[in-house]
Amino acid sequence: GNENSEQLPKLQIDAAKAVREASRGDTSVHDIPSGRGLTTLLSAFSKSRSDFHALLRWIPKQVMALQGQYSTSQLAVIFNSCTRLGIRNRPLYYELLGHSKLRIPQMRPATLAALVRALARTKLYNRVVMRQIVKTISPQIVDLGTTDVCALLVGCAEIAYRDERFLRLLASVVRSKIDELSSSELANAFASFSQMRILHYQWFDEILFELFRRQHELTEKDATNVAYAMALVSAAEIYDGR
Repeated sequence: GNENSEQLPKLQIDAAKAVREASRGDTSVHDIPSGRGLTTLLSAFSKSRSDFHALLRWIPKQVMALQGQYSTSQLAVIFNSCTRLGIRNRPLYYELLGHSKLRIPQMRPATLAALVRALARTKLYNRVVMRQIVKTISPQIVDLGTTDVCALLVGCAEIAYRDERFLRLLASVVRSKIDELSSSELANAFASFSQMRILHYQWFDEILFELFRRQHELTEKDATNVAYAMALVSAAEIYDGR
C-alpha cells in the first residue's frame, strides 16, 4: 500500500540485544533494521538523550549497512538524531552528506531546516550543500513554521554562513511571524542574527522592542543570550558610526 498511509511497523529489533552485541564487538549486520525501523529507533533514543555508549558504537554500522536504503525524510531524521546523540564518526557523516546532496531538491522546507542544524552540529561546513539548500528553500521560505525559521537562523549562525540576501530573507520572515514566535524562539533569532555581522538596524530595533515587551516571559538563558546579542549590536553600531 501507500507508504504514508501505513502504520509504523513494530521494530524488528531488540535494543538490549543490540547493545550486548555492540559491547561484544559483534560487527555482523545479519539483523539490519529497515530505514523506517532505524529512523524510529534513532529518533526515540535521541529525544530521550539516553547515553548508551555501546549503542552509540552500534548505530553507525547499522546506518552504513543500509547503503542509502531510506526515504528522504528518514535520511534527515537519521542525520539529525545521530548528531543530537553526539555520535562522532566522520565516515558516517560524509556518507549521509553524500546521500543528502543528491536529495536536497526533493526535501521539504522543514527537512532542510533540520539538515542545516545537523550540519552545524557535525562542523561539516560544505558551501556547495549550503548553496543548494538555500536555493531550494528560498522560494518556500514563507511556508516555514516558526520553529524551522529559528532552527535555520541558529544553524546559519553556528556554521557562520553569511549569505546576506538569504539571512535578510529569514529575518523578514521572523518579523512577519513575530506574533507566532515564542519568546524563546524570538530571543534565539535575535541572538543568532546579531552574530552574523549584518547591520539591519530597523530589524534589531523592532525585535528588541518586542523582547522588552515580553521580558517577563524570558528564561535566564534567553535573557543572557539577548544581553550578549545587544552588546554585539552596540559594538557594531559604534564601529559603523551610527
